[in-house]
Amino acid sequence: MPARLLCRGCGKVYDLEKDLVLSCISKGDNKDINHILEKIIDPVVSKSLLLASKELNPFIKYKDFFFSHALAQKLNVNFSEIVKKIDPGFSKTPLIRDENLFIKNETGNVGGSHKARHLMGTSIYLEVLGQKKTQLAIYSCGNAAIGASFVAKAAKKSLSVFVPPGLDEGVYQILRENNAQITTCPRVAGESGDPCYNRFQEKLESGALAFSCSGPDNWSNIEGGETLYFEILTELLQNNLELDAIVIQVGGGALASSGVQAFQEFYKARLISKMPRIYAVQTEGAHPLVRAVEKIKNRTELETVNQNMTKYMWPWETEPKSVAHGILDDMTYDWYKIVEGIFTTHGDAITVSEDELKAANKLAKEKYAIPVDHTGSSGLAGLLKLWESGEIAKDEKVAVLFTGVERHKPMA
Repeated sequence: MPARLLCRGCGKVYDLEKDLVLSCISKGDNKDINHILEKIIDPVVSKSLLLASKELNPFIKYKDFFFSHALAQKLNVNFSEIVKKIDPGFSKTPLIRDENLFIKNETGNVGGSHKARHLMGTSIYLEVLGQKKTQLAIYSCGNAAIGASFVAKAAKKSLSVFVPPGLDEGVYQILRENNAQITTCPRVAGESGDPCYNRFQEKLESGALAFSCSGPDNWSNIEGGETLYFEILTELLQNNLELDAIVIQVGGGALASSGVQAFQEFYKARLISKMPRIYAVQTEGAHPLVRAVEKIKNRTELETVNQNMTKYMWPWETEPKSVAHGILDDMTYDWYKIVEGIFTTHGDAITVSEDELKAANKLAKEKYAIPVDHTGSSGLAGLLKLWESGEIAKDEKVAVLFTGVERHKPMA
């Protein structure tokens, strides 16, 4: 069956076509319906060829899993040449093994985090379509804006970024060097939700394209994020290993949603024999996903959650605060795929305290000598808690992600 996009809220299907589709055309019509597009693809991938490939660019190596690649084939354009033309410098990142623990280190990736992967997925999609509109927009608390700025600059697109006040000066400097147009968004009394996201939405209404790590606004960022997990799984396959579990930090949810999608696609292609258990980690300062998981009673209820979204997911009522500021999204925008992964693999969603976040970050730096920030090591904080509770056994093979380099010393 040809690749297509499916809205998990209203059921509308978008086939391979030359018209730009970033979000469902019915998005916003009904707040109870979660109009989120999901790529549906039936990859035919040779395990032997995949393992033998020496290609280091993940967007070329894993092109058979891309909707954008299927579209390029239909439009008769050269996908690999497109990737090379707009590539800001992607390559495989390290996977560190410590007995049964596997750590994916993204701190040295483009822009210092995993975020650029997401936006490269969008950049490729736009380029395959020959999209002429050059004005892009993103909301972010730092890393996503930086990643987007590198990718947009390489593709010769202009980028508007909407960020909160008080970011480290180094973040602003990188954004200015990459020619991003910066708007600082303080909280507004009486306004619900993240002001950066709200200003971003206003920019979209004025004609900009969503260049964001939020699936409801831009499905293609999820496709880009999958490459992180494809790399993990391929390296494990080369050593005849499979994961029992993975622990992923969750803010807006794109990182974890990409993971669930990637595991499902590798499983569908018969490259792995089982799905790992999915564990999501949020802070005690804001945990809308954990709250949603607690309200979903069983797997059967998953069939209707996208038609009753406000019952499960709504903006955090107070201003979120944590040393892991990168996962303090007022809402988990990409929440559905994560809860699907949790319930179908018998995983869970948990919170970690500030002390647990700090302890995990200290361990990451001292034991593994990786300059990861508190957001980036928050998955490790969750794993340490799950090990302590016995939810994950020490003899199980488990992965965590170190997703962002430390740019400044966070406040206590």
